[in-house]
Amino acid sequence: GLGASLHSGRRPGGDGGGSGGGGGGGGGGATSGEEPVWRRQRLGGTTLSSELTWEAHKYRARQHVHRLYLGGANAPDAPWAMPLLPAELKSLVSGSAYFALCESFRERSRYAVWETLVGTTLCVLPPLARQFYLSRRAVRARRLQELIAALHGREGADAFWRS
Repeated sequence: GLGASLHSGRRPGGDGGGSGGGGGGGGGGATSGEEPVWRRQRLGGTTLSSELTWEAHKYRARQHVHRLYLGGANAPDAPWAMPLLPAELKSLVSGSAYFALCESFRERSRYAVWETLVGTTLCVLPPLARQFYLSRRAVRARRLQELIAALHGREGADAFWRS
């Protein structure tokens, strides 16, 4: 569903430290009385690496607010697009900043005219056309990842979130 949690309820070592499958609960994780991994004497058959990964996952799951599903197919006739601002985020995100992000996202996901022309020309050699489109899709996905990473890392990200 739209608000599905990232938390699976299972610990990486397979000891079932949770409620089972992807239930509808919140970010979940450890109860407030559970000791951090670095204070425990035994790890119960799991490695320190998997325990630390689990701790990091629980931290990130608590930060999860809402999942956005992109529209489109990352193709020339249907580039990816962000949805309208969901009601769940209206109190958290500035509407104008979200709209600007959507516009920037749309610009970076749009195919250039030359890409469509080259892809159409290469259709006489299907393996080349497929390889060309796959490489351009990867470039486009990388551009969008850079956009989101820049939003997450920059100091101006405070303008995006409402206080």
